[in-house]
Amino acid sequence: MHETRMVQQVIRAVERAVERERRVVEIRLRIGALSHVTPASFEDAYRVGAQGTPVADARLVFTVDEDPTAADALDVRVVEVVVDEGAG
Repeated sequence: MHETRMVQQVIRAVERAVERERRVVEIRLRIGALSHVTPASFEDAYRVGAQGTPVADARLVFTVDEDPTAADALDVRVVEVVVDEGAG
């Protein structure tokens, strides 16, 4: 289940990108055409892997790239992190 590894990488990247006192409300992700990941499988793995982290309650928004020749076709990439500007 390689979603678990990808989820861990996403969580670490998002936590590094935002200040600890800010609440992450949404994470926008791009799923590569050759990643063998679906939005549902990633979401399931994310909910388990993110438990107890500052990003656990973030809503996930997916874009699925269907271009197998794209440079990141094997990856799941963080496109944008939306934080609650009122927090912190």
